[in-house]
Amino acid sequence: MPRTSSADDPYTSAAAASGSFAGLSLWLQISNSATQEAVQHVMAELRSHVPEDAPAFEPHATLLAGLSTDEGWTPEKVWEYVQAAVRAWKASPHCAHLECSFRSMTRRDVFFQCVLIELEQQPALMALNEAMRKAFNKQEQPPYFPHISLLYAGIGGEGAEAEIAWAGEHRLWTKKGQSIEVGPANARVGVATFSKLSLWDTNGPVAQWKKLREMDVL
Repeated sequence: MPRTSSADDPYTSAAAASGSFAGLSLWLQISNSATQEAVQHVMAELRSHVPEDAPAFEPHATLLAGLSTDEGWTPEKVWEYVQAAVRAWKASPHCAHLECSFRSMTRRDVFFQCVLIELEQQPALMALNEAMRKAFNKQEQPPYFPHISLLYAGIGGEGAEAEIAWAGEHRLWTKKGQSIEVGPANARVGVATFSKLSLWDTNGPVAQWKKLREMDVL
């Protein structure tokens, strides 16, 4: 499904279209090793098949992106606001363990959301995103679409569809009822749990990205 854009959308800038991102980002880290290994397997297979040099990156679900130092968001200030937002979320009735099923294998037609796993819109996860959007005044960003990216590449919608089809033909993902499972045949998974939240400097090309902070969510 193509991405719905807005004026405050870090994924649709000219730089992002060519593989260079901007700003600080908040990532949820996959906590289950079996899920992480299964996702990494699919990521590696896609990178080896795609007809361009696709960068490697750590499996994650982005919680919020586009926090610019030009707007005063230094790493220290961002982390202070993150900790406050997590405390507020923990004190709310929406707080729960972050465990999301895999809904589909899809695309978003932008470099940094080329091929991805659509995640269940679990109420606790959606509430945590909303807490961050409010903390950083990012309500004008497109609606939150929880996902785990599998491939960063500038191959367009048709190219992404071809990669999804190829991955399906090679049994890297399969349908299971209303959801999907991914990974090698003997170790497929269909759920991701997230227990850690990290702050990343995602300025520039992927090779320059680095983790700055990390905390337990629950």
